[in-house]
Amino acid sequence: MNLLLLIGIALLVVLQVIEVRRHLREPGSLTIGQYRRRLLTATMLELVLLMWLVGEPLVGHQSPMTRLAYWTAALLLAIAAAFSALREMTEVSRQYNRQRAELFRGSDGERARGGGEG
Repeated sequence: MNLLLLIGIALLVVLQVIEVRRHLREPGSLTIGQYRRRLLTATMLELVLLMWLVGEPLVGHQSPMTRLAYWTAALLLAIAAAFSALREMTEVSRQYNRQRAELFRGSDGERARGGGEG
């Protein structure tokens, strides 16, 4: 189980490195909000996995209230990461629909101009 958590953390770090490199090479590929949200989401997920990894040894001998607070914080962090990912998904979907609409409007305009000439 610990190996899987470490692999998950490593994969999230790799994804963050890929996002940073893409942002440095192609600054206009993502908006600054998308870039920050993706890095923040990955960081939150890394923290959740890290909390899961060290949770039992760290708070196993603490009071029940301390353990409850720790695992509640881990859960809330995971929920925040899910909402951040959902926000990113809706933003990407909105951009896709906007670009698609522009593409169709452009092709309709070409048809109108081409139809009038023929």
